[in-house]
This record gives sequence, structure tokens and C-alpha cells, in this order.
Amino acid sequence: MSQPKVSVCCLSYNHEKYIRQCLDSIVMQQTIFPIEVLVHDDASTDSSQQIILEYAKKYPDIVKPILQTENQYVKGKGILGPYLLPHCKGEYVAICECDDYWTDPLKLQKQIDILEAHHEYIFCCHRYTIYNEADNSFANDYASEFFKDNQDIVVTQELQSRTWLTKVLTMVMHTDMFKQASLEAERKYGNGGLDTYIFYELLKLGNGIALNQFMGMYRQQNNGIWSQLDQTQKAKSNYLVFQTLYEQNKDDKYVQHALQQNAIHYLRLLSCWNSKNRKEFLHIYGYMDSTVLKTNTILSFILPFGLIQKTKKIFHKC
Repeated sequence: MSQPKVSVCCLSYNHEKYIRQCLDSIVMQQTIFPIEVLVHDDASTDSSQQIILEYAKKYPDIVKPILQTENQYVKGKGILGPYLLPHCKGEYVAICECDDYWTDPLKLQKQIDILEAHHEYIFCCHRYTIYNEADNSFANDYASEFFKDNQDIVVTQELQSRTWLTKVLTMVMHTDMFKQASLEAERKYGNGGLDTYIFYELLKLGNGIALNQFMGMYRQQNNGIWSQLDQTQKAKSNYLVFQTLYEQNKDDKYVQHALQQNAIHYLRLLSCWNSKNRKEFLHIYGYMDSTVLKTNTILSFILPFGLIQKTKKIFHKC
């Protein structure tokens, strides 16, 4: 095969139910340039690796397996930096976790056309649909209000601090810049919350463009680690990700803003005033840099959603 233009990095772990749909959506891409598909499986205990080998046999010039015999994630090791990026030969890189999939056969061609025509953008993403496996429902992405008048959006650090605009399944990036950002993210922040950290480091290098087109499906799994968390646990996880980001970038006002907003959202979901939550409150309160934010922090904890119910609980133990 000639030199690939795009390296597609796929991440698999126990995705036997979904991986065919993911890989089919990638190999069906209609492009005027060659692509390669690097499929990393982190020692799945189901039949994921057999399915990957099946696709490698069917598409030997495109699908390239990277199969682990021991799980690297539980060892605290990253996947992108050590195992995928060193093998990427393309000028651009795209990512798709194997429980998600693409819905437009022209997705890659459209994104590469944009990046080739507009060198001021270092990545191109797009809108996506959310599929909730639990109730078999579909919803639009989280940032619908930002796409107005059918316009594309320039993605900046400031915008990313106000809304989570994209998912990794939508991204196409310059490979050299993505390598720089992902390696820096793994070095500074570790593996948890890596999507947030990579996008942050990437946006230090330049702006991106978000296309107002739905070209991917993000799956919310019944058995996924994230889906099994309740609202409060999810809010705390997001808050801790931005706390880590802030500790490394205290001079960045956008990071501070994102931390404060995630902290306030988390406090709204705490249901009672006990010693553990009091410590959480005091810790978060210390990150607030103005009287207004300090007041909002107090009100967020005392008067969140469900005023009457909350004020009845606030002085009782959980």
C-alpha cells in the first residue's frame, strides 16, 4: 500500500458486541487517499481479538492489529503514546473507540478537505449523535446551542472551557501536533481524563474547526464504567479532572473558569452536610477567586436543584 494519508487509531477492550460496526464504518470510508487502521486491543477477555484478526485478514493492506496479552491500562500505562502513535504513518490521525462508530462514508474526506484548505486549523471535528443503550434512545450532542444558523464553529481554548464540544470519535488532527499534545498530556497528567488533557494541550498549539454535520455515533453503554456512575459521581470525576488540569496550569484563566463551573455543578449534587462533604466544600471553596464565585459556591451547596428537599436534608447526616 502507498503511504497512508490518515492513520485511524482504534481502541478496543471487550468490545465484541460493537467492534464489527466500528470497523465496518471505518473501512467503508470513501476517500481519494489511502488510510491505515491501527487497532489496539488491551487484552480483551471476550472475542474482540479474534474479530480484529478476522478484519486484518480481510483487509491486510489497511487493518493492522496491535494485540496485548496483558492489560496495560490496569498497570497504569497509556495506550496512545507507547502503542499507537509510534506506528502512525499518516500525515493526519483520527481516533475511534471500538464501541463508537462513524455514520458518514465521506467523513474523513470532508475533514481532510477542510484541513488541506485551511492551514490555520490544527484539527477538525464534527457533531455526533448519542445512542443510549439502556433505553434504545438517540439524542443530539451536548453543544447544540453553539451551532447557530447552520454554521461551523472555530474551536478555541475559551470555547472549550465553556462547553464540551466534541468527542474523540469526531477528531482528525495533524499527526505531529497530536503526538506532541498526547505525549505532553500523558507526561503531565497521567491517564485519567486523558481526552480533556489532550484537547487542552492541543489547543495550546492552535485552533480547530467543528463542522455542523452529524457524522458519528457515541454509544453510552449499559455496562460501561462511566455509565454505571450516578450523577454525583460523574460530576465529581469531571471536577477532579479539571482540578488536576488547574494544578498544572494555574495561570490559565480558562482552566480556572472550567474548574469553577465543574466544582459548582458537583456541589449542587451533594445531598447533605456531613464531615466528608464539609471537607469537599472547603477544599473547593479555596479555588474560588472572587466574592461572586465564593457566594455562588455557598449557594450551590445550600440551594441546588430542589430547594425545599435540599434545605430539609442539609443539616442531617446522609
